[in-house]
Amino acid sequence: MSRTLPDTDFFRLLLPDYLAVLLVERGLAANSVVAYRRDLEAFGRWLATRGLDAAACERAHLRRYLTDLRGRGLAARSAARALAALRGLYRYMVERGVARQDPTLDLESPKLMRSLPYFLSAQEIEVLLAAPDLSRPLGLRDRAMLETLYATGVRVSELVGLTVNQLKTLNTADLADFTDTQIDALSTTQLTNLSAAMAPTFVEHVKEIVAEVTRLGPNPLKA
Repeated sequence: MSRTLPDTDFFRLLLPDYLAVLLVERGLAANSVVAYRRDLEAFGRWLATRGLDAAACERAHLRRYLTDLRGRGLAARSAARALAALRGLYRYMVERGVARQDPTLDLESPKLMRSLPYFLSAQEIEVLLAAPDLSRPLGLRDRAMLETLYATGVRVSELVGLTVNQLKTLNTADLADFTDTQIDALSTTQLTNLSAAMAPTFVEHVKEIVAEVTRLGPNPLKA
């Protein structure tokens, strides 16, 4: 059940007129207009509880409003969307002569925090590495690609650019002693810091795929 809106000019006149402009004149999708309504109704309630008029608001008022949103636990992305709604509203108010100035100008958007990357557990990695069907050429290819990703941290764009000829030059002795130098066979991908403990396993799987691809001929993945 919807909450009763305060009986103010903001809700009686300003908001309905602005939403109509968004829908009819500017052709926004209905879902977008609903999102604007939701964000601006929250702003209108905030104004009503403080006895403020939207046209008389200054930048400090809006900064306080955004701070209150964050204080109530609103995510930075949602707060940034609320500010975008305010920018549109005040631009409209200035255009229609309802407000003399736009207090959203130079108002900083709430900082968007980057999400921490998700890391697979050791068990998840083992399941992933065991997924390819090694009885098929595609399975061998996929296993070699996964092993390369896991063992080296190579970018996917670099991985898909590797050729069989590059992999054929791998030398087990060089990799076994590898610590801080680049792998000669993969130098074009600028791989570093391959774990010495992973190197033998990595090399063996790469040798398997190279041998199988060589045996199957120029179009092994069609087999």
